[in-house]
Amino acid sequence: MSGLAGNMSIFSVPTFCVITGANEGFGRATAILIAEKLAPSSTICIVDRGPWEETTKAIKQKAGYDVEVKSIDADLADEESFGETNRAIFEGVDTSRYEHAILIHQAVAAHLDRYSRDLDDLMFLQRCTMVNISGPIVMTAEFFKTFGAPGSGLRKTVVNVTSVSACIPQKTGHIFGMGKAARNQFFRVMALEESGAPSNLRILGYRPGAIDDELTRQQWTSVDPLMRADAEALSKWEGFLKPEQSAAGLIKTLGEDKYENAAIVNTYDVLGIPFPGNLSMPHRGVLKESK
Repeated sequence: MSGLAGNMSIFSVPTFCVITGANEGFGRATAILIAEKLAPSSTICIVDRGPWEETTKAIKQKAGYDVEVKSIDADLADEESFGETNRAIFEGVDTSRYEHAILIHQAVAAHLDRYSRDLDDLMFLQRCTMVNISGPIVMTAEFFKTFGAPGSGLRKTVVNVTSVSACIPQKTGHIFGMGKAARNQFFRVMALEESGAPSNLRILGYRPGAIDDELTRQQWTSVDPLMRADAEALSKWEGFLKPEQSAAGLIKTLGEDKYENAAIVNTYDVLGIPFPGNLSMPHRGVLKESK
């Protein structure tokens, strides 16, 4: 599927952009870079747990002229307050102001501090599922209620931040991997459902790669020694990225607008970084890239 905007940059029109998990790491870097690209009269809405002062200041410093920055302090694992979070994002939005709406699902629950056999707390699992699966699905539905179903209203782009862990098992990567796998399938189904008629909906799955962020720090302290060894091996590889590097790959992919709907795009392909066939990782032997 070719880009829907012709030669016009998708960032050149007034845009309403929502980014979850935007207060640290890849999400924060993405928010800052997108704010810099957005046209006047745009809005960027960052959703995560506070405090927000440093992130909001960094975004506003990069934001273009007349770009509104909204920060929403939200516990995305809390089922009871999730409706309130959605209302804070979408209620009262004047959709006539915008020509494009973007929703980026970056928030994640990983919890690498236990093995699968130890997952005996139903409430804990429900909270993780809210962050990784149920919440993004419901927020996406609210996104369409606000900005119009696919094929109607303004142009819409949904970004599912995913991972190679969706298809390669890792010890203690149960919650993280299953969440990514479930989201990948959900958005593939959505793309299939909307493929029968001309649509103004774009869906992108983006793998940000190995990043120096909170998730990697969780890997370094995983209960499993081989997971810790994997993280150590990745941290010494030249493809171990700063969040800003990977976020730049996402912005480039969105701007070029050449991906197939629901395709999984790898940051290393975008940035032109070869994925080595001989990267030795104790957990998985020789790591091979998975499509």
